[in-house]
Amino acid sequence: MHLANSDRSRRVARVSSANASTFCPSTASVTLPPARVLSTRLDNDRSWVYARTTDILAQRHEDLETRARQEAERTLEQAALDGGILERARVNAERTVATFVRSLGYAAVTVTSRTP
Repeated sequence: MHLANSDRSRRVARVSSANASTFCPSTASVTLPPARVLSTRLDNDRSWVYARTTDILAQRHEDLETRARQEAERTLEQAALDGGILERARVNAERTVATFVRSLGYAAVTVTSRTP
């Protein structure tokens, strides 16, 4: 589906017809997928092990630092979710898409997001 009618052929954006529709030449509706976290990563250049202490008889665990970093990434993601990052992402995406569709010449634009 094209989000432009024939007299605006220079400003055409392709989207799936399942996610966008036009009701008349000046009205468009777009439904976005739910927001989601795509990745969570520690910045290894800016993070480090503060201290490593073991006694003489302690067993060495080669994967301890890896497990600690993985847990830190899980904790960061959960903190972002608890802080409302998905809601902010949804609002920003809807605003950005609405602005883009309006730039194609549509006067009335409705952008919603599916719930997860």
